[in-house]
Amino acid sequence: MKHYLVLSVPLILVICVFVHQVPAQDTESIIVDPHTGKLALALVVIEHGEPWPASPWKYHPGDNPEWANPAYDDTDWESVSTLLSQNALPESGWGGIGWFRLHFTVWDEQIKNMPLALYMAYQAGASEIYLDGKLLYAFGKVGTRKEEEEPYWEHNPQVISFSGETDHVIAVRYSNFSSYQSIPVQGFRLIVARLNDSIKSRVTTVREITTFQMVWTAIPVFLMLQHLLLFFFYPRARENLYFALLTGSFGAFFFLYLQSLILATSATQLLFFLRLLIGVYVLISLSGMLFLYTLFYSKLPKLFWLFLTGWIITLFVGLSDIDKIIFDITSMNSLNISSTGLTVPLLFVLTVLTLLEMTRVIIVAIFKRKMARGYLDLVHSRLLSFHSYSVLSFHEQASILFGNWEHS
Repeated sequence: MKHYLVLSVPLILVICVFVHQVPAQDTESIIVDPHTGKLALALVVIEHGEPWPASPWKYHPGDNPEWANPAYDDTDWESVSTLLSQNALPESGWGGIGWFRLHFTVWDEQIKNMPLALYMAYQAGASEIYLDGKLLYAFGKVGTRKEEEEPYWEHNPQVISFSGETDHVIAVRYSNFSSYQSIPVQGFRLIVARLNDSIKSRVTTVREITTFQMVWTAIPVFLMLQHLLLFFFYPRARENLYFALLTGSFGAFFFLYLQSLILATSATQLLFFLRLLIGVYVLISLSGMLFLYTLFYSKLPKLFWLFLTGWIITLFVGLSDIDKIIFDITSMNSLNISSTGLTVPLLFVLTVLTLLEMTRVIIVAIFKRKMARGYLDLVHSRLLSFHSYSVLSFHEQASILFGNWEHS
């Protein structure tokens, strides 16, 4: 009986970590020059790599190259947040293209002429960055309509330095036509920090993601190959095939998710990876059920075909309804998903039902003592591998697909 209790504990942990989500809080420091009322760029902001405040920037819809001129009078412009979230759009709305301007003062002499790092903490569209009227960088291709625009989120820090002057103006020509319906945060977020620290941070991030990707892909692939060989030499043990599908799907899920963090530079690419993740997630759920059913039942119960129908419907709805999923990735610590369609609610409901059914199968097998002593060790090792991997990975999958989600 001790063996059976040990097997049930990891599944309980899976359910606990699945429902427990703690979103992170973002903070920022705003320093204002008391004499001019302008934003002050101080050394403390540089050292901490804190983002320039998303608001208040001056904003004007439309496109005019004269708006890059630091002497241009923008006092009548609207004060807005550069993030352009759906609940904080400009009063004039968002027409797809506009200019943002920020007046600031360099407080500390150490900052003047110092090579610093400028990078986009977030960008959903395309932008051109101007400093005192001079074009510094173009991230993507800004367009006056969707056909001309090429959105691109540059993750690597770029070099920027401020001259000996005290007052400066940074202007951003920004367009976002392509991801307006798929991402609730339409704008951008700038960060200025020490150059060497930013480069080191970026290299460390890529290395950690790559290492995590290698580990969490290699382990399930090893288990997949191992059980595929077992199935090849003993085809009657179909549980080996389903366990191979399960672990292989886990590996594919984490590989694709972490690959999206490294490669995705636009909403279109994020939606492409999301389509793949939904497909792999469905395969994980079905192969997990098949593994347990094959292990404890002589033939598949009728209930499985109901789950199969539900997951197939969810897959087709997800692939056709993908444009109705909107996600907020402004924070690296949390993923907020909302939906105007049925994909996210269906995934959530079916996941809960699938976990409950898998729990029921194991509990029934325990109390009916269907695990004979002859193959107890084999079942014990496989279930421990299955549940241990589930405990470590299912929370990550739930965070990716369900995050903090709402259905509107």
